[in-house]
Amino acid sequence: AVKDGYVVSGNPLIDDGWASVALGLKYNVLRDANNGRLASVGFTYDIPMGSTGTFQSLGGGQFFVFGTAGQRFLDGDAHYLTSFGYRFPTDSSVQSSSFNWSHQVDLRLTRTVYALTGLSWWHWNSSASGGIPLGVAGQDLFNLPANNVTGNNLLTQNVGMKYKPSANTEMGIAYEFPLTRYRDVIKDRVQVDLIFRY
Repeated sequence: AVKDGYVVSGNPLIDDGWASVALGLKYNVLRDANNGRLASVGFTYDIPMGSTGTFQSLGGGQFFVFGTAGQRFLDGDAHYLTSFGYRFPTDSSVQSSSFNWSHQVDLRLTRTVYALTGLSWWHWNSSASGGIPLGVAGQDLFNLPANNVTGNNLLTQNVGMKYKPSANTEMGIAYEFPLTRYRDVIKDRVQVDLIFRY
């Protein structure tokens, strides 16, 4: 489950409301713990069950298919992760399609603290054929009914820290901002996470 929650908007065209829920499966095709290497494939489906005023219930939902890979370096003190995916709607008249490719590198600074940075690239390969000229598609939270986003590219960077007090617990924070002139809907954002492994 990679998306849910409540959206608070400062944009007069987008109401506050519930986000759609995205669920899916991921399968590890390679898991080599000795060499610190992994690869997986998967998909998610964005169920159109969120608030309509928040543009979360358009069409019949959308799919996201992806592949991920990772490699450990420097005797476990550094890691590289990459993910490539394609997002496409069930109704291309009201939502666009896009590719996403992201990379992340982290480096251990102390026994429990890691510094990290990452890049994420979005490319819109088709617009909503029956949409309106919004000029923005909604990056990873929305898929707005824009008919003029084909060919747009967005590149963002994040910088942050991870704290891992034990093998099964980690907490992180990162600040993300656009690097391209085209920003779609992002000005900047802070991401936080808390992970428990069992």
